[in-house]
Amino acid sequence: SRACPPFCIQPTTQDKDIKNIEEVELLKFTKDKVTNNRGIVVDTRLKSWFELETIPSAVNIPYTVIQNASKAKAQKIFKILGMKVKADGTWDFSNAKELAIFDNGVWCEQSKYFIEGMIKHNYPKEKLLYYRSGFQGWKLLGLTTIVYKEIKK
Repeated sequence: SRACPPFCIQPTTQDKDIKNIEEVELLKFTKDKVTNNRGIVVDTRLKSWFELETIPSAVNIPYTVIQNASKAKAQKIFKILGMKVKADGTWDFSNAKELAIFDNGVWCEQSKYFIEGMIKHNYPKEKLLYYRSGFQGWKLLGLTTIVYKEIKK
């Protein structure tokens, strides 16, 4: 229904070392990791999409923020996510949060670009989870969503 490119169906996996999850695993992640401050559900879509509607507990880190980030900008973002900088300047990810990442769905590339940016700056792959069905899959199942900004007619 949409022209490909740019709206091409994305691969099932983004990287062989990044675990894919679906709805049940995302709900468990929210219950086990987010509520215990060990994980974050990341909506990688642009802010305008996030504000219209998103998955409960998701925070918005648009893919554009990390896609072409400098090392200094990546460091600032990673510190917010729990990374520490050691005295020798190396980055310590041992307490960095696990991230469950999503975008619009199977035809959307935003998570791909987000993941590429995270990996480029050495965020640990084992701390990244990819929810490929994305917001579209979540909505198709009729699961709860959050609206931050209503469309005014």
